[in-house]
Amino acid sequence: MTKASDQIKADAIEALRKGRIDTAQDILSREGITLAELTHELLVYQAELEIQTQELRDVNVRFESSSRRFQQLFKALPQPAMIVEAKTGHVIDFNRQAERSLLPAKRAMTVPPIFRRIGHGSEARDALQIALSIANQQGYTRLNDCQLETNRGAIMQADLFLEYLEDDDYHNPRILVLIVDQTERIADAKKLAESERRFRQIADTINEVFWILDLSDGSIEYVSSAYERIWGRSCAALLQHPQQWYEAIIDADKPAVNLTMTEFQDNGCQFEYRITRPDGAIRWISDTRYPLKDENDSIQRLIGVAKDITEQKAAEHAILESNERFQIVAQATSDVVWDWNLVTDTIWWNDGMGKQFGYAPESLPSDSSSWTAHIHPQHRDRVLTKVQAAIHGNAQNWQDEYLFARADGSYALVIDRGFVIRDKDGKPIRMVGNIIDITQQRELEEQLRQSQRLEALGQLTGGIAHDFNNLLTIILGNAEILTEDLAKGDQHRQLAQMILAAAERGAELTHRLLAFARKQTLAPKAVDVNKLMGGMEGLLRRALGEQVEIEMVQHGGLWHAMVDAPQLENALLNLCINARDAMPDGGRLTLETANVELDDVYASQHVEVQPGQYVMVAVSDTGVGMDAKSLARAFEPFYTTKDGGKGSGLGLSMVYGFIKQSRGHVKIYSELGQGTAVKLYLPSVANVPNNQGITESVAACHTGTEKILLVENDELVRAHVEGLLKQLGYEIVSAANGLEAIEVLKQRDDFDLLFTDVVMPGGMNGPQLADEVHRLYPNLAVLFTSGYAENAVVHHNRLDPSVHLLQKPYSKQRLATKIRTILDLHQDKRQP
Repeated sequence: MTKASDQIKADAIEALRKGRIDTAQDILSREGITLAELTHELLVYQAELEIQTQELRDVNVRFESSSRRFQQLFKALPQPAMIVEAKTGHVIDFNRQAERSLLPAKRAMTVPPIFRRIGHGSEARDALQIALSIANQQGYTRLNDCQLETNRGAIMQADLFLEYLEDDDYHNPRILVLIVDQTERIADAKKLAESERRFRQIADTINEVFWILDLSDGSIEYVSSAYERIWGRSCAALLQHPQQWYEAIIDADKPAVNLTMTEFQDNGCQFEYRITRPDGAIRWISDTRYPLKDENDSIQRLIGVAKDITEQKAAEHAILESNERFQIVAQATSDVVWDWNLVTDTIWWNDGMGKQFGYAPESLPSDSSSWTAHIHPQHRDRVLTKVQAAIHGNAQNWQDEYLFARADGSYALVIDRGFVIRDKDGKPIRMVGNIIDITQQRELEEQLRQSQRLEALGQLTGGIAHDFNNLLTIILGNAEILTEDLAKGDQHRQLAQMILAAAERGAELTHRLLAFARKQTLAPKAVDVNKLMGGMEGLLRRALGEQVEIEMVQHGGLWHAMVDAPQLENALLNLCINARDAMPDGGRLTLETANVELDDVYASQHVEVQPGQYVMVAVSDTGVGMDAKSLARAFEPFYTTKDGGKGSGLGLSMVYGFIKQSRGHVKIYSELGQGTAVKLYLPSVANVPNNQGITESVAACHTGTEKILLVENDELVRAHVEGLLKQLGYEIVSAANGLEAIEVLKQRDDFDLLFTDVVMPGGMNGPQLADEVHRLYPNLAVLFTSGYAENAVVHHNRLDPSVHLLQKPYSKQRLATKIRTILDLHQDKRQP
């Protein structure tokens, strides 16, 4: 149907709507259209219209549903979002996030333009306007790094995403503005940048090389400036040529650092190597590397720290050398050396632990119980308290003395010294020290103290004996004269004999005192001890009685001993009598001889013992024995365990002094209920001389007429001896001291003998007088006399071979025999 027909139909339809049917038919007839045809066409059109109407309704439903979904999504967006007019920038709609963060409290129509929310100044607003325009034209754009003012007055750093919204209203286009808050990201980026800046600053400050390696191309992304100080090469050159790092490593160490990626663990790896600097210096490097992995667990980068450990290596080398020296010294010494780690409570022992105490170091526990378990229970608490006080206090040194158990169960007296090693904070970390077995040392010290004590007693008793012998010389001599002069039946003769006996006992007592004091005059000779003991057997059996069984064990091929034979007989007799007294109910006495060599080890354990060959004489009994206290004092003078009046306490003292004066050694062993053994060690002699001394005259007549110069400072002794010599027929001139004697000799030169005391006051003793006399009269015979010999005429405990000595006190018979022997000997030497 044409447009004219359409108009005609429209006019007809309008006439029908008004009820003008005739008019409608007239109009239709002009075109040749009947009313029925129009009605049919209208029904068809109506049906089509209803279909279109239904379709429109469906579209509206879908549009409304889509619009609702859009609004829901728009409102639910996590970022602030707005819909604005493209031309004006006015906000048409907004979501909840925008309302919360950017828009003021008033809603909708009162919302100001978004221009006011963009930064500060016109440049920011112009940028938004340009972006709206671009979005309107191109459909999309983005505006970065915008500053929006929040509804709280704060500044939000944001990126704006602008999207054109298609609409039928071309006159008022709209733009969706999505606001992405970048405030935290930008703040984090600033923090990261600041952190990186600080990292670089720190990395460039400390003396360690920080580096980052990109494994994709082998380039070094970063290296700190310490590289230039340590490697001696520039960082720029390394960044340009990464292989410079590897090329600086000395060839011997390169294999150790040629690692593959499979060798990296999550915790990284560490190795050491040496580099050569351009100046030729060698530096030790400790390099630690860590892998950086991506989301696929693949290693993309390596980061590392390299530091110069040259000084540390030198210190470690020095420590190693020091430890090696310590180990060598510790193993070389015979002392026990220990090293206690206080942190781990472990102790190292050197081999001295086995040598000294019998413990193999490897068999001991590794902790401190290897030490504490062997301390004597009575000493353990004290020792541990002191050592802990030293460790936890400020002390550097610790020392203690205690008993330490040997492997055989016995105890050694030890002195333990330690040095506490602390770290830089003063915390104790280590203690080193040594243990010295001083058991033998203390025994030697006790021997020395005893020897010194006996020496002091000897000095005292020697001085007493000297004065006492002068008195006994007078008493003994006068008692002897009285005995000779009085008739046998005279009661006074009996009194004189009692005085003589008492004087002889006094002389024996002083003789023992001098023997103990080592001041008796000895005439040692080469003696066959087996023969001497055999000659004493009869005497011993009579002296000891039948209840004592005597056994002699004599070593064949026994060496000769250099000893004073009569004094040895006296010593053996004293020992045998002591043994008899220790066996009141009888027992067995054994005398034994043997050749013995005392070596350096034995000599080091006993004071005053010289290593060498000795003739040993042992006297053993099965008696009651002695306890430790009595044993320690056995050689002291006047000390005795016998009942009162049964012993003087000088028997063992005399033996001790005699053996020591003879350059020998005496050792006593005793236990309660087990008996006692005394061993005498006498110096041996290899060559036995044919002529062993002068034999005193045994002529019946001991008188003479020769001229004798008598020198004696004691007036009573001088008068007594002068009387004795005159009775013997000699012509006597007396002098009180050496100076008087010299004056006498200057006046006359016909003396045959100088008889002088050894010890005299006035500045000239007997030997000095003899020297002066021999200067004036070389052929004048000299006889000395003394209460004890001292060192004036006795040297090294022996009488000089050319010296003649008459020991006080002496009898008239001994005086006469000695004077006659010396004069006859001297007369023989003067004859051609």
